[in-house]
Amino acid sequence: MNISLLPHKELITYLDQSLTFPTPKPNDSLEKIMYDAGRRSLIDLLLFKLKEQEEESF
Repeated sequence: MNISLLPHKELITYLDQSLTFPTPKPNDSLEKIMYDAGRRSLIDLLLFKLKEQEEESF
């Protein structure tokens, strides 16, 4: 499935800026750390795919 992310560039940029990966604290549960890492991983994937599509459009 190939979805164009170019129309959503502003949203992806907003997510990138607002949902940063917080530095884990010693008292954080493994579940919280994994949740934060997964959330950030999804944003990184969106950024990668967006950049890929931008390069293809030129």
